[in-house]
Amino acid sequence: MSETIKNEGGLTVRFIEALNGFKTKYGYWPERLEADAGTICALATSCLTPLGFFLLQSKLDVAEGMSDRILAMGHEGDAFDYGEEGWQGEHRHDARVWLGLDAAIAGPARSSQGERQHDQLTTGTFIPVFRARDQVLASEEAVKARRDRSLEPHVAPLQALAERIGASLDAPDGVPRFDPLDGGINARVLLLQEAPGPRAVGSGFVSFDNPDQTAANARHACESAGLLRQDAVRWNAVPWYLGNEEGTKIRPATPEDVKRAEPWLGELLRLLPRLQVVVLMGKNAQRLAPAINRLAPSLRVEKTSHCSPLALNYSPERRPALIEELRKVAASLRP
Repeated sequence: MSETIKNEGGLTVRFIEALNGFKTKYGYWPERLEADAGTICALATSCLTPLGFFLLQSKLDVAEGMSDRILAMGHEGDAFDYGEEGWQGEHRHDARVWLGLDAAIAGPARSSQGERQHDQLTTGTFIPVFRARDQVLASEEAVKARRDRSLEPHVAPLQALAERIGASLDAPDGVPRFDPLDGGINARVLLLQEAPGPRAVGSGFVSFDNPDQTAANARHACESAGLLRQDAVRWNAVPWYLGNEEGTKIRPATPEDVKRAEPWLGELLRLLPRLQVVVLMGKNAQRLAPAINRLAPSLRVEKTSHCSPLALNYSPERRPALIEELRKVAASLRP
């Protein structure tokens, strides 16, 4: 068995060809792979090693779809259905190389200890598969229903702040709203990540329910830790989008981005009278720790890893450490 692939035939071939077929058809690599739960489970446990599945999730949202077909999907509705379109012949590109599977195969062999560490990931700590329930805001109807609730009293002052940020010179492309299903101004915990991703821009909300793996990871971690949604509000260190004009790729926040966002963070903290803890998720968000200590010295500041697949899959310790830190936060909250 290679470092990344357990089974070279069957399903492995089909999913690789779905990615290759998409690239041949549209000229760019897909952003999402959809299949039924059984297929994804087989892909994660029988076809790829944990390292191989990590590499896959680092490039793509791996999502439970509503049919038994393997779909490679991009933006603006681009899709390649392997079941209908099948093998497209020889390609000038190779999804195995793009995913890094061949590079990992060519790398040095792991020790038996390394094998055991990766084997443990499949049974306990490896990142969860992106499931249908993590795609709540994937449809326009769901987004509209959430938008209809976005001015409820507990969240209306936060939306007014988001609108003011969006109207400023800092955010020429606007700012996603706060999710009305979170705690709003009654939140006792502020979960602060780096910057809104393409899915937040698409739905218009910074939400646990956005159809992307980072949002799903945050939701799963909070649920596993017993941190109730009504006790938390989710936001970003840099509240505006940092990415390309197409809204498909985000760049890392710079120290200058974070510094420019500090005044808006101060305004947010003043709108959260019950706030007790700020959780800074990822290194870029953690740059705001000194500002929080200066603006609201009574608040407790905790630091965790980012919730992206790349961050959580970096080592087998990260996901359990994230959950444990959030568990401590939940247990420490005062009425």
